[in-house]
Amino acid sequence: MGGRIFERKRRQMPCTLTLDGRNHGGLILDVSPGGLFIQSSAKIKPGDQLEVQTTLPGVEGRLRIQVEVVRKVVVPSHLIKVARGGVGVRIINAPEAYYQFMDELGVTADAGTSKIEQLESRRARPAAESQVSELGDPEPEVETKPPAPRAQFRVRIKQSQGPRSRTVSVEADSEEDARAQALHAAGAGWIVLGAERVAAD
Repeated sequence: MGGRIFERKRRQMPCTLTLDGRNHGGLILDVSPGGLFIQSSAKIKPGDQLEVQTTLPGVEGRLRIQVEVVRKVVVPSHLIKVARGGVGVRIINAPEAYYQFMDELGVTADAGTSKIEQLESRRARPAAESQVSELGDPEPEVETKPPAPRAQFRVRIKQSQGPRSRTVSVEADSEEDARAQALHAAGAGWIVLGAERVAAD
């Protein structure tokens, strides 16, 4: 299960996307501590940074989450009636209430993968091939040579100005690479406490 960092949960939550001072409607389809997958007709491209506003059960007011777009899914015209496109985003900064919501859902940093990390781990594959896999198109996928296995690391990270800490599991070529991956996944405001290599089974 290469590239798996965060478990994801399917949740349909209406949201508002703010990009360059303009608001766009959207629908969050799944959530994780590291990212979201959002359905929207807004013209958003990978690399864009935007604000996502949404509400959570039991939380008063709207939450503001800063994110960066890492992937855009475009649906082929022959599937437009059964599926819609959207964007995978990496969370840069989110309020504590969001992570408490993750805890309530039982989502942990070691349990699985968010759609964002899953898609990022497949970024070397052509977009059309990845899109076919996501949408269940019956056309066969082109076989690709599997990458060489990488070492497993557990990286302990902590908020630089807060009490929250968590453990992130990553595959990396070195401890330095594992530390960098963990910080990239967590976003701004986190520091590494330590990293250890996990022995192979």
